[in-house]
Amino acid sequence: MPQKVYTTSEAARICHVERATIIRWIDVGILKAFKTPTGRNKILSEDLAELLKKNGMPIPDELKELAKPLIYIVDDEDDFLYIIRERLLGGSDNNQFDLTTFDSAFDALMAIGKTPPDVLLTDIRMPGMSGYELCRRLRESEDTAGMKIVIISGYLDEDVERFKKDNLANAYFEKPIDFKELRKVLTTYTGVEF
Repeated sequence: MPQKVYTTSEAARICHVERATIIRWIDVGILKAFKTPTGRNKILSEDLAELLKKNGMPIPDELKELAKPLIYIVDDEDDFLYIIRERLLGGSDNNQFDLTTFDSAFDALMAIGKTPPDVLLTDIRMPGMSGYELCRRLRESEDTAGMKIVIISGYLDEDVERFKKDNLANAYFEKPIDFKELRKVLTTYTGVEF
C-alpha cells in the first residue's frame, strides 16, 4: 500500500477529534508527524494507523492494511518455525496478519525495539539469550510491558512456574502444540480469526 500523507484536519476527521487535539498529540509525541517547509504538520498513513491501533480506535478501510496484527515467533529450531508458520498461515498468504520468525531471542529483541509485535510467541530454552531473558527485558520496558507473550516450550513443566512467578507471559503451550487452542488464544489477543 503506498504511503499517504494526511493534514491535521484529515487526521482529526479520521480520529473523530478536534484538529487542536491532533496538534496537541503531535506536540507531546503521541502522534508522529513531520513539518513541511511552510511549517505545517503532516502525518504519514502508517503513523496514523499505528495511533489508531494502539489506542483501540476504529480503523477506516483506507488504513486497515497498515493496522494488521503483527506476530513474532522465536525458536532456535528451524523445523518448528516452518511448521508453526505453515499451520498458522494455512499454506497460503494470509492478508489478515503479518507473521515474522526469528531463530534467536537477541534478533527478536532487536526487531521488537524497532517494531513491536502485537503478540510474541517464544521458546524458552535457546542458545545465547534465553526466552526467559527476552520476556524479562520486554516486561521491564515501558514500551513493551503490555505486549501479549505466549510461551511455547518442550520443557513447560520445568519452566512455567518461574514465568508465572515473575508474570512474564500471558499464555503457555507445550510442544507438540495444540494448534486449535493456539488459534483461539491468538484470535483473543489480535481480534483476527485464525
